[in-house]
Amino acid sequence: MAATIIVPSAFAEQGGHAKPPASATLSWTSRVKDTFGPGDGKTRSYSLTQYNFDVSADDIGGSNFRGHGGPSNVSLIVGSKDPSKFKNPDIFLAFTTDNTRFFAPGTHNVTSGTGTQTGENAASSVHFTPTIGPCPSVDTKGTFTVTKALFEFHVTSVGVLYHPMILQIHFDLRCDETAGVFTGDFIMTDKTFGTGWTTFAGSLTGSGDGSGDGTGDGSGGTPQPLPPGPIVVLPDSAISTPPVMANSTSTTVPFTTFIPTNVTSDVTLSTTTDAEDLIASISPGVIPLGGSGDAVLTIRTTPTTQAGIHTVTITASDGVTSNSASVFVTVTCDPPFILGIDQPKSTTVSPGRPALLSVRASGSGPFTYQWFTGSTGLVNFPLAGGTTPNFTTSALNDTTQYWVRVTNPCGSADSQTATITVSAGAKPTRR
Repeated sequence: MAATIIVPSAFAEQGGHAKPPASATLSWTSRVKDTFGPGDGKTRSYSLTQYNFDVSADDIGGSNFRGHGGPSNVSLIVGSKDPSKFKNPDIFLAFTTDNTRFFAPGTHNVTSGTGTQTGENAASSVHFTPTIGPCPSVDTKGTFTVTKALFEFHVTSVGVLYHPMILQIHFDLRCDETAGVFTGDFIMTDKTFGTGWTTFAGSLTGSGDGSGDGTGDGSGGTPQPLPPGPIVVLPDSAISTPPVMANSTSTTVPFTTFIPTNVTSDVTLSTTTDAEDLIASISPGVIPLGGSGDAVLTIRTTPTTQAGIHTVTITASDGVTSNSASVFVTVTCDPPFILGIDQPKSTTVSPGRPALLSVRASGSGPFTYQWFTGSTGLVNFPLAGGTTPNFTTSALNDTTQYWVRVTNPCGSADSQTATITVSAGAKPTRR
């Protein structure tokens, strides 16, 4: 199986190029000292807001589904928004199986390839050529992993055209065992081309030779049906690098909902979590029929969210069928602790005077506080109103001991005992 870098073949019936996808992102990192790319360790990201994407799929090992039942090559062009400059794009990328395996979810081993970086343009984008190998005298090595793949096809008199509708690909490539890794992710979704195109979510079966008049599917097989209902498509970053959050923070996860042509009503988006104190919401909550599937999941932790791995589930429903996907959120929490200089301090006051006690906690906030009378660990006498880091005692006529317990969602810490001595000779306390 190989990863190659070529110019994608165009869709003949789509005006020479595939239509730009509804959503697409590409990000890649050329690790330090890598010969595939600039080798500067920086990550480059491309999106539809700044670049044009041209994505296509081919059956380069045969025609009309011969041999393996679907496309074995996915090609990508990323270039300028200016159409006059797109003929000299920034990136040509293609991922190819061994021509006997349909381009389906799974990991593909890379054993050879073509293409190389030849410089950078003013936008600091990598520029690849379709003819020069990335690894002089050696084959490209590594893997690319397809996590999601959905296509549609259209049979013509000269062959079968393929249109990618959902793709999520992660790639890790290198020139040799000592070179750095050229790693990245490509994610896209698109709507159907419409009449004449048939959607399938897996390989096509059959062993036909592709001969005939071009009016059949050329395979002797039957395409798999459209997926039942809308499908939630998470960005690869949310899968490979799940969110990590502290208490009382928030984060967002953009995602897309693929809506098959067999959906004939609005799509409702909802979310649930596995903890009452982990809050999630989605905007927009409804995708009108014919509307875009882009949405944003917002996740918020509270002061009491327990540390650990939590599950946030996104569900898309058309009123008939529901499909879900999960985001796994890691909530981190350091138990509170009190440094020596931050402990409540003993002092002396005059009879009938109050004392001011203070504590400063470290660790993962926010914290809750409870002050007690007595020695540390004695919880029989909690003080009403003693729930802040600064606590003023009542007027004292007898020597009294105090301490405070500081708590957060992952533990608690007890302070040392502070003794307030009552003495007629005490200097007045400044307040």
